[in-house]
Amino acid sequence: MSTKYPVIAVTGSSGAGTSTVMKSFAHIFRREGIHAQVIEGDSFHRYDRIQMRAKVKAADTGEGPQISHFGPESNLLADLATAFETYGTTGGGKVRRYVHDELEAKELGSAPGTFTDWQPMGEKSDLLFYEGLHGGYVGPEADVAKHVDLLVGVVPIINLEWIQKLHRDKTQRGYSQDAVVDTILRRMPDYVNHICPQFSRTHVNFQRVPTVDTSNPFIAKDIPSADESMVIIRFSNPKGIDFPYLLSMLHDSFMSRPNTLVVPGGKMPLAMQLIFTPMILRLMDIKRRAADGLERPHVPGRREAEAIAEAWEALGLQATTHQVGADELDAHLAGFPPELGQQGQRAGDHPDRGLDQAAAPGALQPGVGQGQEEAAARGAAHDAVAADATAAQDVGLAARAADVD
Repeated sequence: MSTKYPVIAVTGSSGAGTSTVMKSFAHIFRREGIHAQVIEGDSFHRYDRIQMRAKVKAADTGEGPQISHFGPESNLLADLATAFETYGTTGGGKVRRYVHDELEAKELGSAPGTFTDWQPMGEKSDLLFYEGLHGGYVGPEADVAKHVDLLVGVVPIINLEWIQKLHRDKTQRGYSQDAVVDTILRRMPDYVNHICPQFSRTHVNFQRVPTVDTSNPFIAKDIPSADESMVIIRFSNPKGIDFPYLLSMLHDSFMSRPNTLVVPGGKMPLAMQLIFTPMILRLMDIKRRAADGLERPHVPGRREAEAIAEAWEALGLQATTHQVGADELDAHLAGFPPELGQQGQRAGDHPDRGLDQAAAPGALQPGVGQGQEEAAARGAAHDAVAADATAAQDVGLAARAADVD
């Protein structure tokens, strides 16, 4: 993990919909003016298409072990971990591309099914964005997950995943039905042993569940649409997540567990932007603080939270458990500490919501025109709330915010 050069990884198996998630992140990066260095998971395959087919054929004839792109044997996982670590340390490294089809071949100047040469990463990127199969991998070959600041899992239920893969590989890549089914069966052990465990390490998981019959995915005529599905969003650490706000913004959504939000399938792109925008801005704030030599925003502990509540009581207000600093604060206290203003956030913004909301006009500054006791209470509340508001975006990112290197 890194403060100066954050790493974001989206992990999911082939056909899971990680490419769709990548588009949502691209919108966020463009809107917020963030330059991301993108790494494709396919570029860290060990073998090109011809070599991989030879390995698979050897396995089918009993001349070699079973192999798939899900397993560590066919991927450069140590190199992937090194790439994350190098970027987190220096903001640079090397990258290459895997050429999937003729269209990419014309763009990249290499034959389909091959790799481009390794090239230095572009300069002055704000963060590294990875999309592939092994963003959360941990094994004897490498520990990829420990270098990731924000790990996102995308994992539809298995039948839907197979339907998506069948349609993609047949329509876009020209494979036959039997060839795709053989691929699914061949790599099932690696899926169970190396893909599924990654989803227990993610900070946020997205699982799409169809509301139509997908009991036999091999005869499905089409992929269930977004309106024919629900999306289950699970947070590993729900602290700082403004669930009431998300529920109000995502129509027909509901919570099934204290850390789980269920939204209509058509709302998935909006949900991603509402959830990840404040997280990414949080990473950028930490990055700027590290570059300026400032200390990280302090995350109040339990005793400090109790002190916050006492300070609020002294003001005659009610404080919530971890949402201190929302609407009531705007009516009584103005702004954040000066250092936050220097990081591009206006006084009165709500970082826990990721949206600009100005403080109420005429809000009182702590200690102005007040008695000593009330001024002290306001000052304590102002300082504590500002720290808590800054920390509210922290949803377990970067080693739960307080322990990032």
